[in-house]
Amino acid sequence: MDEILFSDSLAHFFETYVLGSLNYRSYWKAGCAYQDVN
Repeated sequence: MDEILFSDSLAHFFETYVLGSLNYRSYWKAGCAYQDVN
């Protein structure tokens, strides 16, 4: 039970981290493009 709970929370953390980093990259690229336009 503990192993399942641990792996589940670990997967949730990993998913959150990956999605967060992807969002951060997209925001960063959008910011660079915005600065290039202006």
